[in-house]
Amino acid sequence: MKTKNKLLFLSITLFTLLQSCQKKTEEHTQDETRGWTVLHEEKGLHLRGLSPISENVAWASGVNGSILRTADGGKTWEKFSVNGADSLDFRDIEAFDDQTAIAITAGSPAKIYKTTNAGKEWALSYLNEDRAIFMDAMGFWDNQNGIAFGDPMNGHLKIITTADGGKTWTDIPSENIPQANEMEGGFAASGSCLVVEGDSNVWIGTGGAEARVYFSTNRGKTWTITNTPIRSGIGSSGIYTLTMQDQLNGVAMGGDYTMPDSTKAIAAYTNDGGKTWQKSNDVPSGYRSCVIALKAKKGTYLSISKTGMDISTDNGLNWVNVDSVGFYTLYQAKEDQSLWASGSHGRIGKWHGKLSK
Repeated sequence: MKTKNKLLFLSITLFTLLQSCQKKTEEHTQDETRGWTVLHEEKGLHLRGLSPISENVAWASGVNGSILRTADGGKTWEKFSVNGADSLDFRDIEAFDDQTAIAITAGSPAKIYKTTNAGKEWALSYLNEDRAIFMDAMGFWDNQNGIAFGDPMNGHLKIITTADGGKTWTDIPSENIPQANEMEGGFAASGSCLVVEGDSNVWIGTGGAEARVYFSTNRGKTWTITNTPIRSGIGSSGIYTLTMQDQLNGVAMGGDYTMPDSTKAIAAYTNDGGKTWQKSNDVPSGYRSCVIALKAKKGTYLSISKTGMDISTDNGLNWVNVDSVGFYTLYQAKEDQSLWASGSHGRIGKWHGKLSK
């Protein structure tokens, strides 16, 4: 969202120059009264992009062109320097295995990079130097077909797609995208305000004057749009994250990041594929920056932000706090049920606790 709030939200630190290196993580910290084992920390590094593959392999991304990778469960991390991106902010990353990943920047210029050799080399596959561009998130239905979106340009969301694994990207014509509201935009808080499902469904959450969900059943070629009861009305409020457990059931969350302790009207759920949204009961920990559906527990969702992690076991209606440690981003690994999170000061954690109060 291209406002003073959005610029503040970038949190770009200009003092750290990245070099490609492999560093052994400082002593892992684990508080048995909580549920996270912290695997990596680095002062001043903000990591909003996260894509875990398994218990052993995970990728993360963030400010100052930061991209990190582990292949041994977080014991060691490689930190990559991407040519031409050392001052940019990688707000989202999509990994396919231990060798292949795609990272997208927020702000202008907008760049997308891809590696196929475990980060040793990064190829620039998309470049847009329009000063108005601000990309927010991306998702992939498979290792070839993906979609990314950004804040409105000329009255419509910026939406691009790929059919060749991110090597090239094509604009969705603006006439196929609903007219944006004044002040409408996405939030690049965790790379999760866009979610894909099946082989062609995609949902996008926005904020501003209204908290709306865009929905497409044909990989973004055409769209429908609906309002949600999530807090809106100013540039810092709206949907920051959404997830779908299947083609019908899902949750959208957000609020206002300038009021992180407020618990009112920050979550909604759908059981008809996003055609309608119902307000959830108040969430105990306030503003949420990321929500996921647990793969092995139908009707169960986890949400996280700087104020901790909450759980819903009734399809998003009620929420209970399970941990007070804050992160920006939370994902379950693609190949197993391990839970990973990333956040401020370079913290990357893996969940070891129980998912109960």
